[in-house]
Amino acid sequence: MPPRYGGPDWETVDISTADFNKDGWPDLLMGTEKNYVECGIQLLLNNGNGTFRDATSQVPQRIPKTSLNAPCWIIWLMLADIDGDGWTDFIMVGVGQESRLFLNKGNARFIDGTDLLPVTVWDSFNSFSFSSIHPGDVDRDGDLDLFLCSGAREFFVAKNLKINTAARRP
Repeated sequence: MPPRYGGPDWETVDISTADFNKDGWPDLLMGTEKNYVECGIQLLLNNGNGTFRDATSQVPQRIPKTSLNAPCWIIWLMLADIDGDGWTDFIMVGVGQESRLFLNKGNARFIDGTDLLPVTVWDSFNSFSFSSIHPGDVDRDGDLDLFLCSGAREFFVAKNLKINTAARRP
């Protein structure tokens, strides 16, 4: 295994697995943090022989450093083909930072697609307040919608109005 993102004094708090580059081998996506002040995402691609190579540079990261009064922590990395292009994307849900969408544009190369998330919900309820975001076809129309939870008090469904809009984005 390559060294942990951030170094040996960081902790891995979430591990998700999918074949991000479609080579037939399960890859690893990990949320890491240090003292709840810094956090990051690490992508490890499976070499097919029991080893992994670090491909973290293929995930754009602009996660701000915070303070102990405003913790930084990645709670979940939710995997799904959000844009319907056949590549596994992911949503990062965290504490002390906005929830973010990462679109796999092929061969485990990601772009930040956060601007495609539901603006009305983001503006009204603050993207920092979501404790969980789960993709699923809530309305059974063949595309992925988002079920969002803000603590244990408020729940929202963000309906996907345009299937594959993100897939056509440059």
